[in-house]
Amino acid sequence: MFIEMIGYDGPIYMTHPTKAIAPILLEDFRKITVSREGDDNFFTSEMIKTCMKKCIAVNLHQRVQVGQALCCFF
Repeated sequence: MFIEMIGYDGPIYMTHPTKAIAPILLEDFRKITVSREGDDNFFTSEMIKTCMKKCIAVNLHQRVQVGQALCCFF
């Protein structure tokens, strides 16, 4: 994952459905890119797992304080 490659270590907020499907979509994207492009320097399955551990699921329309900003998920 991009955030694993750059070393981001903070939280990632997403809705419950997004959190459920994100690892499936990311793994599929990784497999297609590696097989079609032969890019073996791409992100790994382990990076996806590590990234998903940082994900915090929130409810739709839930407001979350992130630093100084107040975010609302639509």
